[in-house]
Amino acid sequence: MDCLANTGFDSWPVLIAALVVVGLGIYLALRARHTRSGRAALIALPLLLALGLATQSAPPATAASGAVPCASASASAPASASATPSPSLTPSASATPSTSPTPPNDPTPTPTPTPTPAGCQLVNDKSDTLDSDGDGIVDRCDADSDNDGIPDVIEDLNNDGRFTNDDLEGDNLVIGRLGDGVSAYLDLDSDNDSIPDLFESGIDPALIAQIDRNGDGIIDADVPVGANGLADVLETFPDSGVINYTLKNTDGDDKPDFIDLQSNRLDYDMYLVGNANLDILGAGFLSPGVDIDHDGIMDQVDTDTAHRGSPGAVHPTW
Repeated sequence: MDCLANTGFDSWPVLIAALVVVGLGIYLALRARHTRSGRAALIALPLLLALGLATQSAPPATAASGAVPCASASASAPASASATPSPSLTPSASATPSTSPTPPNDPTPTPTPTPTPAGCQLVNDKSDTLDSDGDGIVDRCDADSDNDGIPDVIEDLNNDGRFTNDDLEGDNLVIGRLGDGVSAYLDLDSDNDSIPDLFESGIDPALIAQIDRNGDGIIDADVPVGANGLADVLETFPDSGVINYTLKNTDGDDKPDFIDLQSNRLDYDMYLVGNANLDILGAGFLSPGVDIDHDGIMDQVDTDTAHRGSPGAVHPTW
């Protein structure tokens, strides 16, 4: 962008013309000092000089659009020693450095825990890899690990919060060691009276006929069990883990029917269903022996020793 020079001689053509006129006046005055024209020239001389000075001090002509004044020569001159120096951008050694806030270290992200299935007990001694009843829920998280309709917490016979130490079939008066090798939470006949637990549970027999169509003592695989492994139809609401039926206890003693050899307190249950001939010890239970499929139903009465359950197993009539 062009700038306007600020030299004080902004009208050079007029000044030159004035000097020419002045010079001409002097010349004429010298030629005719004593003539009338000469005297007029002498009178005009101061006027011409005044005109030249006025022209010299006149303001500069208006600049064209966009032109800016040139920087003053004094602006580029070095500052005097007495001038106040500009503050340095570099802080002195004694200056307190400005401290910027240190951003906090990003905490290590906490992994989001995998949701625990409803009814899953985090602390128990059941397997976290086996799915004994094949319902898609591992035993540790299964509220009914053998699908006999009785929740595992009820089959914790000694109420110690553990499940693998509840193998208590038999009678200490006639055998030295209780049990048949299968703990109650996986045992389909927890008292070895030849009647599957499902049929002694207290579930309405009509409902049992719907959820165990082949009568093998195991709830059918197509009955919904939700996330906790207990059949939804047996719960107060799906996955509540609370049964909606009353556990059967015919004689009202301290043992529900599924572990009571004499549910009516008079007769052995196995006798009432026609299996008295299988009572070798005369104490009302099948002597622990062979159980090929390890389902807790002794082979003496098991109609399918290759698979869990015993299709067509006997039902109590009381």
